[in-house]
Amino acid sequence: MSRNEVVIQHIVMPSGIVEGDIPLYNRNSDGRHFPIDLRKGDTLDLRSHFNLLPIRKLRENTETGTIFLRLHFKGSVSVLVTTYGPGTETSEDAIIPSDGECCIIDGSEGDLLGIVITAMTDSVLESGEFLCRPQSRKDVHLAHVICTYHREKDLQDKLGRIGSFLDKDPDMKEHLGIFIIDNGRTIKDIERGNVRLIGSPNYGGSAGFARGMMEACRDGKTTHVLLNDDDARLDPEILFRTISFYSLLKDGLSDTMLGGTMLLLDRPCETHESGAVFKGSKPHSLKRHLDLSDISSNEELEREESIDYFGWWYLTIPAETIKKNGYPLPMFYKMDDVEYGLRSPSRKVNMCGISVWHPSFSSSYSASGTYYAHRNDLALLACNRMLDRRNIDEFMERALLDTACLRYPSTSATLKAIDDFLKGPDTLFRMCLDGPTGIEGYEYGDVGELSVGLRPEKETRAGFGFRKYTLNGLLLPSFGDIITGFDNMQTKDFYRVGKALYVVDEKKGTLCKRSLTKAIFQTIGLYILRRKLIRNMERLNEEYGSASARYSSEEGWKELFGEE
Repeated sequence: MSRNEVVIQHIVMPSGIVEGDIPLYNRNSDGRHFPIDLRKGDTLDLRSHFNLLPIRKLRENTETGTIFLRLHFKGSVSVLVTTYGPGTETSEDAIIPSDGECCIIDGSEGDLLGIVITAMTDSVLESGEFLCRPQSRKDVHLAHVICTYHREKDLQDKLGRIGSFLDKDPDMKEHLGIFIIDNGRTIKDIERGNVRLIGSPNYGGSAGFARGMMEACRDGKTTHVLLNDDDARLDPEILFRTISFYSLLKDGLSDTMLGGTMLLLDRPCETHESGAVFKGSKPHSLKRHLDLSDISSNEELEREESIDYFGWWYLTIPAETIKKNGYPLPMFYKMDDVEYGLRSPSRKVNMCGISVWHPSFSSSYSASGTYYAHRNDLALLACNRMLDRRNIDEFMERALLDTACLRYPSTSATLKAIDDFLKGPDTLFRMCLDGPTGIEGYEYGDVGELSVGLRPEKETRAGFGFRKYTLNGLLLPSFGDIITGFDNMQTKDFYRVGKALYVVDEKKGTLCKRSLTKAIFQTIGLYILRRKLIRNMERLNEEYGSASARYSSEEGWKELFGEE
């Protein structure tokens, strides 16, 4: 490759990161790998999520200039170039490239660009890439921070894939360092090359990522820090694309955060979120439930929207932004990514082809998770001096949903969360030193055994007002049962239900039974705590707002970690 050439992204094929042949690499969805044999007349349709080129966002954010396509092949092929814009699709005349030749790609009017390769004779496609020839490029060193706790297999699989990728592209090693923050202190013999292992006490994911950010910013060469959940599966190509993106970034956009789309591991073409906004008292996911096997969904993914934060399944932050804005608050886990995003006024960008697979959060639902989510939601509001009567009432409505859906352990966790929040920031932010909170959770068992004797019929015909004043039918005799998932928060589905079987996967579930006594005590408890929150909201806003900068600073974390 010429010294003034920069590869923007490679053409990629599936590598077994998720099970099955998924049409996110090529629309033929045939699981092919390089080198690819093409008989005369065969086509390879690369107008797919990981091989579409996000040309509009590249134009807006980088100094790519003219974009070229280069294919490495034997035989003879033609290339059809398609650009996609708002409600438009334009196919250009076919390009007839030579092996290793750079062909100009014109996608000036589109948002996305894709190609279809057709074999004109029996051919073998070995590889390909989109590239540019900028006048200059920025030196980028990406610190890939992975916080882990007893997930050795997930970590080893991820490092193995990255290692294999680096073996094929050794130049990338000069631009990537990997920081493993081991909150369980159980990992050994993993340091090699550019992989650094740092043992850390289990003060939660927020502490692990804070430790990684601190260590990365101290090493003297890091320009950008990538936060990446240990159980998020990624194609190493997106690390390459991230480095390339920042090396071409326009002057004046140096504070840009690049976030990744979360795809669901059990439904690998479906999005969970690609950025989010914070409205009222809670976050709202953007680009949810898009099927990225469909071109129009990729166009929707590229549509510009204001973003408040990205989840830490994949988020790249400039090191200078970290030095300016500080580190995460010690929230243990849940809502730390939301709080950090709201605190950081940086530009936030997502792009087609920057995506990871992550287990759905309903599969890991727990009462302790509810505790941290609700406790930290209140802390976030107070740190931003947004705790007011309206937001408190919205919060309480969400808390009551758990009781209405027979999830009494979750409501109990919320009662404790509010009580701990009321103790103030000096207590709450130091609770991480005690490790995970001891919350009584759900008892799980075999779905088949738990479903024995359930009555699937249930009464659903009742208006909202009537359901509200009968405590969602708890004051009436039960009528039928329900089998559902933890992501179901539709109270009408639980009206007069006697038992709710929550299914986590095909084998695991938990059975929740109606209890009028628990429902009444929890409703009264929430009402009492609501009054306390309203009575103390000005004090809480001041205390948390003032403490935020101290606890998110390097000095604050040094104190928590016991460093001099």
